[in-house]
Amino acid sequence: MIDMTIADKILEGLNEKQKELVRFKDGYCISSSTSGAGKTESLVRRIEYMVKVHKIPEEEIVMMTFTKSAVETFKKRLRKVGIRNVKVGTIHSLAYGIYIKEYGNKNNLIPKLEIEKLFYNMYKTKYGGNGKFDFDTILLAIGQQEAHMVKWSDRKYVPYEQTYMELPERDLREYYKAYVQLKKEKDLISFNDMIYEAIKILKKKKKSPYNYLLGDEFQDSSKLCYVFMDKLSPKNQLICGHASQSIFAFSGADLNSFINYTKTHKPCSIINLNINYRSKNNIVENYNRFESYWYGDLDIYEKAIANDKTNGIIQHFEVEDNVQEAQKVLDIIKDCRNRGMNYSDIKILYRNNSQAGMVETFLKEKGIPYEIINNASIFDLKEIQCVLNMLRLINDEEDDLAVEKLLETRQGSLSFVSKDTIKSLINFAHKNECTILEAMQCMKYTSSRTKQNIYSFLRTFETIKDNYYDEEDVCSTMEEIYKRMGIENRVKESNSEKDLVVKKAIQTILEMSKEKNINQVIDMLSSGGEVKKTRTRGLSRKNNDKVLLETLHQSKGQESKVIIMIGVKNSIFTYDPKKKDRTEINCFFVGISRAKEELYIISDYDNEFVKIMNRGRRRTFLNRY
Repeated sequence: MIDMTIADKILEGLNEKQKELVRFKDGYCISSSTSGAGKTESLVRRIEYMVKVHKIPEEEIVMMTFTKSAVETFKKRLRKVGIRNVKVGTIHSLAYGIYIKEYGNKNNLIPKLEIEKLFYNMYKTKYGGNGKFDFDTILLAIGQQEAHMVKWSDRKYVPYEQTYMELPERDLREYYKAYVQLKKEKDLISFNDMIYEAIKILKKKKKSPYNYLLGDEFQDSSKLCYVFMDKLSPKNQLICGHASQSIFAFSGADLNSFINYTKTHKPCSIINLNINYRSKNNIVENYNRFESYWYGDLDIYEKAIANDKTNGIIQHFEVEDNVQEAQKVLDIIKDCRNRGMNYSDIKILYRNNSQAGMVETFLKEKGIPYEIINNASIFDLKEIQCVLNMLRLINDEEDDLAVEKLLETRQGSLSFVSKDTIKSLINFAHKNECTILEAMQCMKYTSSRTKQNIYSFLRTFETIKDNYYDEEDVCSTMEEIYKRMGIENRVKESNSEKDLVVKKAIQTILEMSKEKNINQVIDMLSSGGEVKKTRTRGLSRKNNDKVLLETLHQSKGQESKVIIMIGVKNSIFTYDPKKKDRTEINCFFVGISRAKEELYIISDYDNEFVKIMNRGRRRTFLNRY
């Protein structure tokens, strides 16, 4: 007998689709939940309904989600309604729990350093000093095979990322085989192995540990995760996700498993949460057009409906270069401020960190408060700090702080100077009442190699200083620092994300340093670590009014009153039907669906994704800069 008083209380305030989801009890169900649809609250209410209305024991329910932060969110909300014994965890934490229960708490995870040494030695043996070695590329490629349940000996591998290192499949096969052999020889396992082991353990059990499973963000789950889920709770499952927000293919996410869930789990109910409580009507209609173009033929697709029927602002600007883009960002921020908005109402999104450099420089120059999520500021890069402190030293050879910071950047020959040597130099200068630069010339070194590296730096500094003659044309001096400190050669041939960011930062800083004297450039670059501390520690929450900058991946699950999308280029946001990877499609969707009231898109000319988004609009909203 259902207690309608408790049931009505749990269902209070929900829309009809949410109520249907909460009431669902037995069998298979998939819910495609649009942005801002109240999915988390609906899942929490469903667990509460199962426990308090259907009288299902808490211990028979498991909640599987994608991130540790989501786990804590669900646990906190469940505690508020008096539920403490429902198992909530990520796929890895749930697999780990099963693993240690079976085998005990033995620490046999394979160290990354050991894998890196193995791969590096294999690479050097085969290629010597030629080519580019990138450990993360190899490890991610192997992880993708594991996530798709592909063994090293299988004939066909799933596609994998090769942006930062050329990795032929025959080479990957050799790395994968050696990786498997290493684990076997040393009785070690990876995180994916732990899931495999958990699956093996559950296969041996006559009874599954849980009768009911709820899954969140399953558009980003791997094929391995789905197999694990079917062993964990094979009969009663409700999974939630959104195909258009699947952006982790590089780490093994299998969108096809989510899209085809209704075919692999029959009979399957579809209960979509399609009412958006976040955004204005025209912003929802805007992302509907884009989403339906790519996903409209799926049986789980349903058009989103805005709860707020009023319209916001959507504008698109085409620009020729990064300078125009940054200037347009400033214009938008100025307009928002003139209309009474706070800086914290504005969020700037981009595909990768290298795209934020010019915008950050403009914000810094105009004194606009900002914060970059995960401290990815170009001003904090060691290469930029190297240039800054070399300029400070040229300006003042007694600037000991500049020398200390130069030593910390470990660029050029300084990369071989140990921390003990740096400490000795500072102590020598203090004891002999001289500058650190003088100490570098006078101190006796215990190692001839250390002496050689220090003297090499001193010669480099003297050469740069002697060539510096015009304080109004500091760009040529900065370029010389990049070359003579070895930065240019190091990043020139590299395709790693880190070095791509450095390249972009160098271009940005040089562009912004034109027509500035040395003191103005020093002032511009001096935002580094000291300002970062002020931004993160010196501002209370009540006074935390600043523009936020973050990547599209970081913005997932977030929202903002105003969204400015930058770096929307055909070369980045593209779809190759042969590869069948929809990551860029979905990243674009994530960006345009974060806005609550206003959306601004800054792109190159004739952008294909913007054209698709704009299909069917009665009038254009294009502004050419």
